[in-house]
Amino acid sequence: MPRREGEGHLDERWLLIDIAHQGEVRLACVTPARPEIDKLYTFETASLPTFTDALLRFERESGQTLHGMNAIVAIAGAAVGDAIPVVRTRWNISRNGITLMLGRPVTILNDTAAKAWATIRRMPACQAVRGVGLPDFSGRSRHLFISMADGIGTAIIDVHDGHVTVLEAEAGHSDFAPQNDLEFALCKAIAPLGGPVTYEQVLIGGEGTAGAAAVLAKLSPAQQAELRGNILGRLASNLILASGAWSGVMLDGRSLPTFDPATRRAFDAGFVARKSFRRLINAAPCWRIEQQREAVLAGAATLMLQRTRPQGT
Repeated sequence: MPRREGEGHLDERWLLIDIAHQGEVRLACVTPARPEIDKLYTFETASLPTFTDALLRFERESGQTLHGMNAIVAIAGAAVGDAIPVVRTRWNISRNGITLMLGRPVTILNDTAAKAWATIRRMPACQAVRGVGLPDFSGRSRHLFISMADGIGTAIIDVHDGHVTVLEAEAGHSDFAPQNDLEFALCKAIAPLGGPVTYEQVLIGGEGTAGAAAVLAKLSPAQQAELRGNILGRLASNLILASGAWSGVMLDGRSLPTFDPATRRAFDAGFVARKSFRRLINAAPCWRIEQQREAVLAGAATLMLQRTRPQGT
């Protein structure tokens, strides 16, 4: 059977690279015949002047020749354009530069999209936040994936007749709409940073949000968790409406609320608060998932398998 352009044989080498972890770059070489990661190379980004130096160090230490390898690179942030700055490093990566170095086109994707890909091949442990059952990728479905760690990443997993597409987005940077005096106080504390206040600033914080932390400090830990749960529920339902991801929401990341009973009720109240499309929103389940440490590389491996599978399968 003829192969599509970009497809490889089962024994072709693929270099999977994760630059989304703060301070580290992780690299592994796999093949479609052996997609599991046996040997992982981890380097500190601060010890290497450029991304090219990381590739050359991998070549020296692994004994793998870079030229002729396919590559998938996962980064934090938007994977758009040729020259892409790598978040939390001094590096920039060049799509054309990597392609010239390897002699093959390179795929660069967002780390949240990579985590979403990882769920396609092996569903992680799930805790139902609302609704029942597990995410189902059979037939036709569209799921929303939200990751909360140092920021908020989002992706859409669209499945149609066995074909999977993962669309990446930066919805954590969408405008936050306060709904009560406390939330207006939070926004007022963040607003001096300039520009609209975003969901990421309210839910995660970060540089320049000390004023918001002072507002939250007036609440008990339980009240803070319920507030964050309610706001996250509103964000999730907004994104379902924006993307048509009626099949449900997967929530991932160390910065998620704990989802104790009170926080879960607050999340649900925010999730179903709107009147428009209430029936569809109310029917959408939500799960908290617990992914493996190397979920980004596992997702890159899943994308590799998707790219190399024969036509018609």
